[in-house]
Amino acid sequence: MENSKEKKLPFIMWLSAVIGAFIFFFIAKVIWEDVHLSLLVILLLMGFFINLLISLFFQKKKIPNNDAIH
Repeated sequence: MENSKEKKLPFIMWLSAVIGAFIFFFIAKVIWEDVHLSLLVILLLMGFFINLLISLFFQKKKIPNNDAIH
């Protein structure tokens, strides 16, 4: 059961980054009215970069330390 949650977590993280970027973009569009589409691209890239860092961090924690064997 825990293994299926681990498989779904990266997908949920990436999906939340995309949905969060769209929500923040539309909120900014309502507040400022003159928001360029480039803000959405920047928000999406920031979300993907943050998720990439989080994914790499968790992946590094999962890999056992080979130095302990020697």
